[in-house]
Amino acid sequence: MFLLDLNQFLKDNALWIALSILAIIIIVVILILVSKKKGTKKTSKNELYEQLIAAFGTINNIISSSAKGSRLSLVLREYELLNNEKLEALGVSSSIRMSSKITFVLEQAQEVSDYINKELERLSKED
Repeated sequence: MFLLDLNQFLKDNALWIALSILAIIIIVVILILVSKKKGTKKTSKNELYEQLIAAFGTINNIISSSAKGSRLSLVLREYELLNNEKLEALGVSSSIRMSSKITFVLEQAQEVSDYINKELERLSKED
């Protein structure tokens, strides 16, 4: 008796059950997509470059910049202004300090160098 009632209920309400399941799936997918967007806060390239420059001790601390491959070489006014912890957090994997310059290893070395050189050029034109 119970089995016949269940079968009849499923026959009578199959469309509503299917629509309910579909609605639940859509809601779950939307929630997953929204949570991923909130979790992955992307910073723009310029913001990343500005954060790197701040970790180098501001643009005024940089005398010159050059890049070769994944190596970014900087000549700085004051090496004490470097924030190594912040540099590591921003993706700088290592650094080598020489007497006149410091070299950093990071993926976008050429782009960072180009950005720094543009900023240095802009600042020199303002003076």
